[in-house]
Amino acid sequence: QANWAQHPAVAGQACGGERAQGAMPRYPLFFTGDEACTEVAKPDGLWNWCLLGPDPEKLPLSAGGSGGIEEIKEVLGAHPMSFGLLRMTFGIRSASEQGGAARGRETCATRWLFLHVSDAEAGVHSGVARGQASAKLPEMEKVLGRYVKTAAKAQITSKDECNVEFLLPIVQKVAKFEAHLFTIEKYNMAMEDFQERHPPNEEVEQEEQLAIQQVEEEAPPVEEVEPVPEDAKLDEEEELFKQRKAMKLFKMGDAVLVFSNQGQMWHDDGIIVEALDEAGQRDGSRLPAGSMKAQYNSGRRYKWVTPQQAKSFLQPSSRPIPPPTLAGGLLKEKH
Repeated sequence: QANWAQHPAVAGQACGGERAQGAMPRYPLFFTGDEACTEVAKPDGLWNWCLLGPDPEKLPLSAGGSGGIEEIKEVLGAHPMSFGLLRMTFGIRSASEQGGAARGRETCATRWLFLHVSDAEAGVHSGVARGQASAKLPEMEKVLGRYVKTAAKAQITSKDECNVEFLLPIVQKVAKFEAHLFTIEKYNMAMEDFQERHPPNEEVEQEEQLAIQQVEEEAPPVEEVEPVPEDAKLDEEEELFKQRKAMKLFKMGDAVLVFSNQGQMWHDDGIIVEALDEAGQRDGSRLPAGSMKAQYNSGRRYKWVTPQQAKSFLQPSSRPIPPPTLAGGLLKEKH
C-alpha cells in the first residue's frame, strides 16, 4: 500500500519525534521529500520508492511506499510530472552475508533508478503545466543524485508501464556482463524476502492514526477566502473600443484555463463566476457587454476579461466541474 503525506503538523511529529528502537515497521511515517529520499537510498530502507513534485528546492513529497514499481500506478497523475527514486533488488543475501562479512559470491544485486513520471492518458493537467514541470528535469536529476548514484533513468507515462517487465530491460542494458543477475524471478524473490523481514507493525500504524487525529482536532475551521483581483483597473481605451469580429465567449459556470500575468502561467482551475449581458461597472472598472469574471488559483484570484482579451487570457478546459465544497465531521466505522 502506498503512503502519502497528509499534513505538515504530522510531518513535524514524524521527523522530530523519536522512533521505536528495534521495531522494523513496514509503513513508517515519512512526510518530507528529504526523509523519503534518504530512506529509499539505503540498501535495505523501509521505503523502496518515492515521488516528488517538480520543485528542486522544496522537494515536496507526492507519494512513496515499499511495494515497488507496481505501487506507483496508484498515484500516477498527482502532479503534471513527478520525479523520484526507485530501488530494485534482485536475489537475497545468504545468512552469512546478512550476518557480517560476506563469504563467497554475493547473490544479491541492488540498483537505483531515477524516475520521470507523468500520466499523459489522464489529461488532468494542461500542456503548459506539463512543459513547465518538464523543464525541471535536469535540476531534479541533479538534486536526487546527491542521495544515491542511480544506474539509469526511466520515463513512465502510463499505468501500463508500472511493472518490472517494463523496467527490466533498462536495468539489464546498463548492467552489461552482470545482466544475468537481473531477472524477474530474482526480483520477486527479493520482494518476498523484504516483506517477510518488514511485516506491518500495528503499534506504528496506531501512532500514525493518533497523529492524524490530533491534527484534525487542532486544525482551524474552514474559512471563506475572498478572491482578490490580479490586475489593476482596465485601461480606458481598452474598455471601450468596439468589438469588430465574433469572439469566443464563456457563460457563467464554464470551466476555463486562465492565464496569469503575474505568474506568467496558465491555471487549469478557472471558472466563470459572472458574465455581463450589458456594459456596466464592476469592481471599479467600466466593462463592455460580454465581459467575463474568471476566478482561479484555488479561488484566491479573479480576473475580468473583455471579449477582445478572451483569446489571450481564457481557454476552454476539459476538466469536470467540481462539486460544492462541504465542511463538517466525518465518522468512520471499522469492522
